Amino acid sequence: MIDVAHASDAGWEFASSALGWDVAYDATPAIAQHEIDAASLTVDVFDDITSPALWAEWDALEATGHLTVFQSRFFMEHFLGRIPQEHGARPYVVVVRDRAGQPQVLIPFVWRRRGAMRMLELADLDLCDYCAPILGPAARFDARQAAIMWKKVVAALPAADGLSMKKMPRTVGPLDNPLALLPDSIMMGVSTSVVPIRDIDLTRTSAHRDAAGKIRKMKKEGDYVFRRVTDPDEVARAVNIMITQRHHRCRELGQTSNLDNPNIGAFFRDLAVAGAASGRTSMTTIDFDGATIATFLGFTYRGRFNGIITTMGGNQYRRYSPGLCNMVSTQDLCKEEGLEVFDIGVGAHAYKARFGGTPLDLFEYHTPLTLRGHLPAIKRRLVRDARIYFDKYPGLNRKVRRLLRK
Repeated sequence: MIDVAHASDAGWEFASSALGWDVAYDATPAIAQHEIDAASLTVDVFDDITSPALWAEWDALEATGHLTVFQSRFFMEHFLGRIPQEHGARPYVVVVRDRAGQPQVLIPFVWRRRGAMRMLELADLDLCDYCAPILGPAARFDARQAAIMWKKVVAALPAADGLSMKKMPRTVGPLDNPLALLPDSIMMGVSTSVVPIRDIDLTRTSAHRDAAGKIRKMKKEGDYVFRRVTDPDEVARAVNIMITQRHHRCRELGQTSNLDNPNIGAFFRDLAVAGAASGRTSMTTIDFDGATIATFLGFTYRGRFNGIITTMGGNQYRRYSPGLCNMVSTQDLCKEEGLEVFDIGVGAHAYKARFGGTPLDLFEYHTPLTLRGHLPAIKRRLVRDARIYFDKYPGLNRKVRRLLRK
């Protein structure tokens, strides 16, 4: 997703993963103690995302395995059903089975054209901040076994000129991510940040101290209301406000909001509404004197909150830092509800240190599959090197992004 703010209070984006502080569940079987026998693995590829057999496999593996929220059925069924078509792409889902025929690895891909190039990519299309396989309890891989499995996966996928994977966590729950173990997987120069909230005093962080003062000021100067919205119509209204606030903030920065795309905006609106009643999604807002001045959309999944998009509106409210106040209040709410992890998400931004988050590196993998596939692989390596360089100079980074409208 588009990062539209650095030092600014508005437009931050967050996301989730199964990185670090994995939440254990009694219903999840103990993981195998030895690496999987990759030589005996078989691979099936589903190209029909409406197939009941696919979703039966998905449900079974999700129930017993390890995954990030972006590979949950709740997210991916919405995603695969509408987003690839927006890009002229086709979804493919790989299921890797063990010797007994039981699914142990599930990987969603998309195939699309980039100019003259035919590319395979993890199902992301810039809407999934974390890309990883779903791993069954026996999916323990070392680098050698991962390479054997990967050769079988690539052979089963449709022909392409290149294959690209990014934003991969090193681990998925307690298991090593086999895609990050591949020989050509390298660190992106991008990290995520998570905060374990169960057993710490959140009020000691500088973010909470700052927000507490701003909230007191709002309560003194007007009618302040923080709330989690659950009514479907109100959730849809809050998402529409979020889209509008994001649009104005991106325009100020000389950028384009991906939420301005009606299909992408509708995707997040439908997700927010679909999960509100069950608690799978969380939409929190701050209203001040009757106006919604901040929104925060996120997921709640397996004991952790995963923030997705936060916005604020109106220059006249910036002195209150409503985006920060909304985030801090949401974090407090998550702790009260017994969640264990508050995921701050992708990007090495200074404000994250104020929450006590721990940075965790993400990985990428790019490989040519034909002779002409070498060019995009080289380009992606150059982009990675440029990203690492510009991250060292935030001021220059912002100027370049403004120039490129990104």
